[in-house]
Amino acid sequence: MLKFDDKDYTWFLFALSLIFAAAKVFGFINWSWLWVFSPMLIALGLFILCYGTAGIVMLVKKHKAKKELRRMCKHD
Repeated sequence: MLKFDDKDYTWFLFALSLIFAAAKVFGFINWSWLWVFSPMLIALGLFILCYGTAGIVMLVKKHKAKKELRRMCKHD
């Protein structure tokens, strides 16, 4: 069952895209399909940006930790 949470705005973006798509199909708007689905594309872009940045930060931290461990092992 679909649950609408106050803290989760994905339902709003989905509903907005659905309204835009219906308006395009029924001829109320003459937008490109890119603009019709832009709310979902923007959300997807932000998701990829946030998790991509977090992933890169974690990889850099892991690389630095390995480098530090190798440096400490050489001194022993």
